[in-house]
Amino acid sequence: MLLCTGLPLFFMELVLGQYTSLGPNIIFPKMAPIFAGLGWGMIMVSALVSIYYNVILAWAFFYTFASFTSELPWTDCDNDFNTPECYLLQEDKVCKNMSMFYYNQTCLEPDAYCGLVNLVSLNASHCYDPNENDSLVVADGAVHRITPSEDYYRNRVLGVTGKTWEDMGGMQWELVGCLALAWLIVFACMVKGVKSSGKVVYFTALFPYVVLIILFGKGITLEGASLGIDYYFLKPDWSRLADTEVWSDAAIQIFYSLGSSYGGLITLASYNKFKNNCMSVRGRQTAVYSRRRNSSGSVHATAAG
Repeated sequence: MLLCTGLPLFFMELVLGQYTSLGPNIIFPKMAPIFAGLGWGMIMVSALVSIYYNVILAWAFFYTFASFTSELPWTDCDNDFNTPECYLLQEDKVCKNMSMFYYNQTCLEPDAYCGLVNLVSLNASHCYDPNENDSLVVADGAVHRITPSEDYYRNRVLGVTGKTWEDMGGMQWELVGCLALAWLIVFACMVKGVKSSGKVVYFTALFPYVVLIILFGKGITLEGASLGIDYYFLKPDWSRLADTEVWSDAAIQIFYSLGSSYGGLITLASYNKFKNNCMSVRGRQTAVYSRRRNSSGSVHATAAG
C-alpha cells in the first residue's frame, strides 16, 4: 500500500501544489470544474480531523499530568472512581488457582459469580441459563469486566459510565482545560503562518521517533515480549494477506501517516519554490515556504486554501 498507493499520491500532490502554488479548493476547479467539490471536500476532512485530533491531544495532556504521581492511577482498582467491573489480571489468576473468579476486588465462588448475570454455574469454567437448553457460556466472558486502564479512561477521564443521552452528566472541566491547552499550542505553532509551522515540523516529525525508540526499548524488556517478536519475525501468519480487511487497515494507516488526500500536502507544497526538487530528501521537506517572483518581477501570491 505504501509503494503502490501512498508514495505515488504523496508525490503527485507535492507536484500539483508546487507547480500551481494554489490550495486544493482552487487547484481542482482550475484543472477540471467537475472536480471542484474535491478540493473543498479535502478542506472539510482536514478541518474535522484537526478538531477530533485535538480532542485526542487533550486526552494525552490529561494522562501526562496524571502520570506525575508515585503510582499511576490506572494500574489498580483501589481508587474512588473504579467500578465493581474493574479487575486485575494477576488477582484474577490468584482466584482461578482457587477455582474462583475475581469480581469487585474479591474472589467469588462459581455459583455467586454466574449469578451476577442470572446464570447458574455448571463447573469451574462454564455457566448456563436454566431457562434455555444447551446455553453454555464461558464464565470468563459471562460477566462484563474491564481492566484498570479502561476503567480509568471511561470513568475518570471521560466520566461516561451510566450516562445516557437524556442525562449526559456535567462538564469535565479538567478535559476542557486540556483541550484549551491543545488549541493554544496549535495557535502558537500557526501564529506566524506557514513560516512558523515549518519550523515546528522539525520537532513534530522527529520527536515521535525518539518516543518510539524509548517505547521499543521498554517493550522488549517486558514479560511476553518474545512472543510478539516470535509472531512478527519468526512465525508470521502469511494467510492473513488474503484477508481484505488487512489491506483496508493498511491503506487507512498509510493515508493517515502520509497525509495523502487531505489537502495538507498540496497546501504546504504550494509554498515551495517553483523549481524546488520535491523528489529529493531536501525537496520533500515542504518547509521551504517563501513567496517567489514570477518572470515579470511581480510578487506571485500563493493561495493556501
